Amino acid sequence: MLARLYFLPLLLFVAGCASWSTDPTLEALPAPSHPEDAKLLPKSADDPIEPLNRGFFALDTALFNYALEPAWSGYNKVVPEKARKGIKYFRTNLGYPIRLTANLLQGEWSNAGKETQRFLINTTVGVLGFSDPATDKYKIVLPKEDLGQALGKWGWAESAYLHVPVLGASSPRDVIGISGGIYINPSSWVYGAGAALKFNSKSFDAKTTRRLLDTEFDPYSLNKLYYSRKRAVEIANAKPIMVGEDTPQTQTLMADFFRPKNEDFGKQADQINIQPKGFRKTLPASVWMQEDPAPIAFVIPGLGGHRLSSRVMALAELAYLEGYHVVCFSNNLNWEFIQAAPAGYLPGYLNDDLKYLRQAHAAIISKIGDQTAGSPAVLGFSMGGWYTLNLAATAPPDTYSYALAINPPLNLNKGLDVLDG
Repeated sequence: MLARLYFLPLLLFVAGCASWSTDPTLEALPAPSHPEDAKLLPKSADDPIEPLNRGFFALDTALFNYALEPAWSGYNKVVPEKARKGIKYFRTNLGYPIRLTANLLQGEWSNAGKETQRFLINTTVGVLGFSDPATDKYKIVLPKEDLGQALGKWGWAESAYLHVPVLGASSPRDVIGISGGIYINPSSWVYGAGAALKFNSKSFDAKTTRRLLDTEFDPYSLNKLYYSRKRAVEIANAKPIMVGEDTPQTQTLMADFFRPKNEDFGKQADQINIQPKGFRKTLPASVWMQEDPAPIAFVIPGLGGHRLSSRVMALAELAYLEGYHVVCFSNNLNWEFIQAAPAGYLPGYLNDDLKYLRQAHAAIISKIGDQTAGSPAVLGFSMGGWYTLNLAATAPPDTYSYALAINPPLNLNKGLDVLDG
């Protein structure tokens, strides 16, 4: 326990002794034409020891890849989801003293009373907290407070970013809050109990973590941004505006909820690397093969989409169930495609985009062509649907058997302006 308290000063001391240099390729980039646009973007917490934090993030990534993910995979297969949820509820209920103390320290007397109501209901009606009738039956829902939030409410709202091994995204403020919470959290009174309960809770996040690591160019930065904004909202006790909106813009954004029915469909894909003529690097494709010869269905993701994103896999699953071999490359504006494309390629110029898409499609056909039958189909959503229509319109007749475009923009610039507005 004391080792945890001394860990933060040690990290800061090591950071002070560290030295690093800026990536020269980043220094060579031209200055932004509209630097004021940066003010419109959500801001991450200050990261003065970023190289050290990135090192710890890499350590956690290796730990996840080689230890935690296999352990969670086996655990999830052995322990039913209902049992894991019950244990998760039990852990949440045990954390009542932390939430109560945090509410009291912030002067949230009403929330402290409701938190006590939740604890009593879940401990009795919910059988020691293994279920959550306070939420499901009595509709008593509260944000989860902690001591880090209390420190933020007292004035320590801004805190430097700190990635702590195993603990993950944090800050000096929140590390101190967690350390203080150890003394009033019953799960820390029994050796190993807290770690076991947290292992169970984190088992629900394994697939999300895998998707983050596989699909993002810089998962560290995205993780830092998510943590920073989440903590800012929690400290401010901000509440969402619960007003329904049914407009063309919100209907388009509903595509974000498109998911494959089989959660493990993505794992069934083979990764095939091709290198069309002129490409600097190999370009990976996710491929779902039928057992017998079949036509190919090319799935094109939306703006900047990765080939393993949930929406792509949902569309790929539908095509696969219809009997197609399914092939998906990341969108032209995704980092994976840009890194592999010919030198000097700037996505967004339609003629070049279509040219390199055709080259990628031709390369994969030449690789698995002996297992195909008939003309391929092409389908996509959003910007991928726009590419789909342009591919079909500019290709020789009978190149594609079908072309399916879901929610394609009529005009890219207008579409972006509407969403920005």
